[in-house]
Amino acid sequence: MLKKVVILSILALVLFSCSAPLMMKTEEDMSADEQFALITFMRPGSGLTSFVSGDQPAEVWDGDNLIGVLRGDQSFQYKAKPGKHLFVSRAGNWGLLEAELDAGKHYGVLMKSAPGWKPFGGNKTNIILIPLTKDSEWIEKSQEWHKKCVALEPIEDNLANYEKKFKKRVQDTIAKYDNGTGEAMFLEATDSINEF
Repeated sequence: MLKKVVILSILALVLFSCSAPLMMKTEEDMSADEQFALITFMRPGSGLTSFVSGDQPAEVWDGDNLIGVLRGDQSFQYKAKPGKHLFVSRAGNWGLLEAELDAGKHYGVLMKSAPGWKPFGGNKTNIILIPLTKDSEWIEKSQEWHKKCVALEPIEDNLANYEKKFKKRVQDTIAKYDNGTGEAMFLEATDSINEF
């Protein structure tokens, strides 16, 4: 049994290491402007969750468009058109966030990780998309987390290729949500924050 686990682990490592990177480090710090809202997605590390789930990557989608992938202690910024958005995160589960965004404003979204379990064994990471508002219990801690997080930006071609593989799953999840299955958190246009 142990031999089987070791072989499967090595195979998974080889397959994962052969995939094209989706994100890269960046020094650029974006700002909102009169045409777009700016959202900072931040996924602070969690020692227990990272240990239990193996720090599973979490995708972030704007509707059915993949905009980024994060592991613990990583962040990225995204310029979004003003108006309504449904942000979807996929790791071991689906996390949903409905947002109403205004141009020229900066918003923050915390990607909170929690360990979970797969029905037939193994570990997964559950992701909850939490809006960072001025009154949020997480806003003070987010300043510290932001400093620890490695800032990333997408490698557009690689992200587009990856998106093609999973777009249908995301569209199915959005359709289920539109039909009343699942719950989302809400980010209001007035929930903008100051720059980190």
